[in-house]
Amino acid sequence: MDAALPALGAALGLAALQLADDNVPDLVGLDWLGFVVPSLAATAAMMFASSGDSDAKSIIGDAAVLTMVGQSVLDMNHAPAAAYAYMTAAAAEEGDMMGALATGAAGAAVLVAVHHVWHNHLKPMIDDKIKSN
Repeated sequence: MDAALPALGAALGLAALQLADDNVPDLVGLDWLGFVVPSLAATAAMMFASSGDSDAKSIIGDAAVLTMVGQSVLDMNHAPAAAYAYMTAAAAEEGDMMGALATGAAGAAVLVAVHHVWHNHLKPMIDDKIKSN
């Protein structure tokens, strides 16, 4: 059961990303705002596998920095950086840099919020239920 809980948390985080991506842009009237970036799946897996609360500044900051710097500037082979570099290049071609910059940071913020609720509220309830059985 120990391995299933992080997977369940990460799945919850990814579901929240999709839910936000489907609904929030229309609610706030910002068509360019997105929340789903492929590299956030790896971020979710690592966040929910950790035993502690995530460092929001690091996770959101990393998403923003990877978006702005990208793989080509740093000449590195790093999957999240490559995803952000591709997304940034595609957005620049369409003249939509705000969408590229905001998507990674907005998605990371959703994951941080879900992780906080998971780590501080849901997981302790599940752990208590498991221990009592």
